[in-house]
Amino acid sequence: MKEIFYKLIEEAKNGVVLIDNDSWPVGWNTIIYNGDKIKYQNIEDNSFPTLVIKNEEEFFLELKKYLELELEKKRKIINFVNNKEENQMKLLMTYLFVNATTEDFLNPVYYIRRYREFLNDDTFSYLEDGKCIKLSGVLNCDLEIKNQSQSVFMETPNRLEIAFVKEEDGEKISYNLPNISYGININNGEKECYIYSMLNKKDSNNDSSVNEKFVKDISRKLYKLNKNVLDQESREYLDYKNGVSDYYPENISDVSPSFVMALVIFLSLLKKQGITRVKGVPYLPVRYLSRNIAANNINDAKKMNKLKERNDLIQSNITNKFIRTIRRAVYHLDGVEIISYPYEYDEFINIRIVNDKTNTNNELLNEVMEGLNKRSEEHTSELQSPTKLVPYTTLFRSGRS
Repeated sequence: MKEIFYKLIEEAKNGVVLIDNDSWPVGWNTIIYNGDKIKYQNIEDNSFPTLVIKNEEEFFLELKKYLELELEKKRKIINFVNNKEENQMKLLMTYLFVNATTEDFLNPVYYIRRYREFLNDDTFSYLEDGKCIKLSGVLNCDLEIKNQSQSVFMETPNRLEIAFVKEEDGEKISYNLPNISYGININNGEKECYIYSMLNKKDSNNDSSVNEKFVKDISRKLYKLNKNVLDQESREYLDYKNGVSDYYPENISDVSPSFVMALVIFLSLLKKQGITRVKGVPYLPVRYLSRNIAANNINDAKKMNKLKERNDLIQSNITNKFIRTIRRAVYHLDGVEIISYPYEYDEFINIRIVNDKTNTNNELLNEVMEGLNKRSEEHTSELQSPTKLVPYTTLFRSGRS
């Protein structure tokens, strides 16, 4: 294991990791201490984050436990033909740090322990077979929720899949809300949840005419989430929206209603599990830099610069829209507060759920909360399983990579 890791970090400093002779655009620097002295250092003049290992023995002990657990869990991974075990270990180590935050690089032992807890978490195990909630009123359909395991290439071991569903003319039709990739660990005896991403499903909805009509109907109804929101915006944003100013300030109205709905549902489920501490992860440095590394391999300078500009735009959208969506969800939910924004206290957007209220300031959201609360009361905080549930399909790649 140590030999594989040292080979990995020697390659990572150059931004190209070789796994079974395939090149992966991944890079970081590494420094390893032995007491107060530096035992190993491969810091290059680049923009890569630096992995700081202060206690090598402790680090490799935690890394070994992580690798053993990953192999035991048997998450989706490439089935290598050559040197299968070595290449699997190298890939797992690589993606462990692909999914690390800047602070994780500075405290890798704590990070590896936290990720192991992500893997062992069973908070939403009751949703693994899918649960269904009957909704009345405006939506007039069912809410279907499923907890799904993810491949090692995604940011977290689990994601929550949420959809509005209905049966019509003997056909199951659906509107998929964004998936939420999350991890839950224990901190000072309390569960806390890390939200890494909210992504639309890559596989399309049923493309029948009946399903297409349902998708359009739900999309139209979701715009009811915008009622009165613009009244809360700043004068600066209203001036931008009305074309008076070119300055684009941060705001809560410029978000996708489907993302707001998914996040409000997820935060409500966390409430029901007694989880009060939530951290939004707006930036994963290696995922961002991997796109620049790939761009640097383009011989055409003009095309290379365009790819880098596009990467900056993608990351800005990932980070800023992610934060805006969290702000918007908190605006709607009673008893949920933003404690700090990225780099005020740490690199996360920190959220606290301060009471058990599940009321919102929006009629459509209250309809969904009523369905969640009713099912919770009837089944002791667990949602009722549907009599027939069509399985969700496939894993999809993260928008961060």
